[in-house]
Amino acid sequence: MKKVIIVLLLGINFSHTALAQSVHPTAVTTSDPVLLPKVWTGVAGDTSIGAISRKNPLHYLHVGETSQVKGWNKYDSPATLTILKQDGRHLELQFKSPKYQINEVGTLSVDGKQIQITSKEASGLFTIEGDKIAGCGYSQGTNGLFGHWLASYSVWCDEYSVGTTPAPPSKQAIAALPKVWTGILSATNFGSPTRHVPNHEANMGKDKVVKGWTMHDEAPMTITILRQEGRHIEFLYKSASAETKFIGMLSADGKQIQVSSGYSTGAWTITGDKISGCTVGRGMDGSFTDWFNNYQAYCVDLVAGTIPPAFPQQAVTISKEWKGTFTLTAEGAPNILNPWHRDNVGQEKEVKGWNAYESVAVITVQRQTGRHLELLMQAGKFQNTFVGTLSSDGRQLQMVSNNAAYLLSIVGEKISGCGIARGIDKTFNHWLNNHVAFCYEFTAVK
Repeated sequence: MKKVIIVLLLGINFSHTALAQSVHPTAVTTSDPVLLPKVWTGVAGDTSIGAISRKNPLHYLHVGETSQVKGWNKYDSPATLTILKQDGRHLELQFKSPKYQINEVGTLSVDGKQIQITSKEASGLFTIEGDKIAGCGYSQGTNGLFGHWLASYSVWCDEYSVGTTPAPPSKQAIAALPKVWTGILSATNFGSPTRHVPNHEANMGKDKVVKGWTMHDEAPMTITILRQEGRHIEFLYKSASAETKFIGMLSADGKQIQVSSGYSTGAWTITGDKISGCTVGRGMDGSFTDWFNNYQAYCVDLVAGTIPPAFPQQAVTISKEWKGTFTLTAEGAPNILNPWHRDNVGQEKEVKGWNAYESVAVITVQRQTGRHLELLMQAGKFQNTFVGTLSSDGRQLQMVSNNAAYLLSIVGEKISGCGIARGIDKTFNHWLNNHVAFCYEFTAVK
């Protein structure tokens, strides 16, 4: 039985020296999920803008500078997912395709049925069903420059089976999506992340821009499918204020679409002639400062055709306070929630590689206006403010802050789910090289 180690306890003061002496970067929690098979083999599918990494066969290292892809492209390739390390719910994984490999950190969900992964370039969520793993996510450019991060991006959906024999991709036929979808959108913003937000300077001028918490609802907004090649999609999202091209990747069963525009990404559910889901957006004006300081959580409901669905008449009011536990697996130390961040142990002892830990935390709803929320997350001396938006049925809450994003599933007095965070020190280098995958479970405080 592993020893329980809980760090950053709420309401308890302790010194950095005591913390450094009492824990070790590989110390984890007592949860004992099923030990995952080590090797999974399957197919990785990508829809991309540009070539974010050597994973793309049209990257300049494969085809030369003059021939590398600049715009929309797609590819599918055999791939292997290897569990390099598992310590309870904490994982280190390696993705490998014929042209590329990268290590990822991962955390198992509370029920052991999902894996949240993240790396320098990618983030995604896998579902485990017996000897199969399938999931979707997104990636962004990693050559060390923010311009590459913002301009080169992809959405991907992978499927794997246990073992070393390559598994063929799903043979399930993917129907062509209707061309036009019309819907409603609810967004909660910090600052003015995109030109779709009414208070963005492009819509109202620099002198009138709101810097803090804002919200807006919109109907109608439309999505037009510009192209679909199997599971690979390009579409145009149009609001009253702006229009933006997105790329999309359908899951193997056609029930989910991962979407991205470079500054905005999310996973939406497809049910017949309806699409719904929540998304995270960040500043799109070309600088990392704008990206870091402006962000939004928004949820959409779309139906095929030109008539939008109605807004829900009444939003669910959620409990004001939630207490629970985060289980985290990290590369480096994104923020002081990590016990080996420099502010806790000093710069010389700050962790650089794989590490795992657990923290109790409290989430407080500071305000709720309909489906729009402002929330405070506190764990020990770390705290961060989030904006949040409820899905129209009140069963999901998308939350985002300057460095983190996660999607809560709400079932009665319980919330659970997974998410990611990146370096919070306000530089792109720290953002890129420090990342964490976490899963959580919270209970409402009555």
